[in-house]
Amino acid sequence: MKQMLFNTDNFYEQFLDYKNNTRTDKSHPFHNLFNKELPNKIRLELEKLHMRNINKIDIKASTGNGRVAECFWIAFLDNRLTTNSTSKKTSTQKGIYLVILFAENGEDFYLTIETGTENLSLSEIKEEADIWRTRLKPELKGNKRLKDFQIGDFYLGKSVRPRKYVASSLVYKKYNIFKFDHHRFIQDIISLNDFFYDFIYEVYLEQDFTPKEEHRKKFKRIIHRDIYKQLREERAKQNEETGRIAEKFVYDMEVERLLAAGQEQLAQDVNWVA
Repeated sequence: MKQMLFNTDNFYEQFLDYKNNTRTDKSHPFHNLFNKELPNKIRLELEKLHMRNINKIDIKASTGNGRVAECFWIAFLDNRLTTNSTSKKTSTQKGIYLVILFAENGEDFYLTIETGTENLSLSEIKEEADIWRTRLKPELKGNKRLKDFQIGDFYLGKSVRPRKYVASSLVYKKYNIFKFDHHRFIQDIISLNDFFYDFIYEVYLEQDFTPKEEHRKKFKRIIHRDIYKQLREERAKQNEETGRIAEKFVYDMEVERLLAAGQEQLAQDVNWVA
């Protein structure tokens, strides 16, 4: 029997009980469950399935710092894209990343791609997100693995912080803790992660991705040029490996076809040229 990420009933009850507190309580069972156990379980499942770039991703969770947060989250932070220049630690304040956001009702949660919102007003966040969403719509539409994901707004809570999270969401999928499939959820993380890195390489790193001239002066690239170069080199290596696998597949298929037809000499003469 496959293990679930968490016990649904216990999670919901502990979530609501923890939310009743004004201050974060490290002795509360939910604090340890959410901030440590759940991220560790998710990482273990993703490592088993060899998720792309998992070795470069910090999985961090938060129920608040001092005060109980309006919105709990679990973020997947690539250390090349989200490292704070001062603390040298990954942070959700800047960059772009995958994150799981939990609504205030304790039942609904969302898997989404977010951009950091530090020092930005709600209107500025919406303006920047609209640029990303416009660019992203056609790419999402043609992705069969993400057919249940959407672009737009959803509800986390009525205060400013949850509204900022919603405004900065680029693509999302909604889940309910009483109905969702734990194993399908892990697959969704992997699928969105693949899409995320294609998006990073093919859109986020493009020099001229912004569709309107008036937005160019406002946008400040978050990724340092050295990181940009590194990511481009990784992309080139990945493309090279993909090509090698494809060529080997065709070569093996041709050899097997000839052997099956009794043409052993011809099978030996097949050359892997390119």
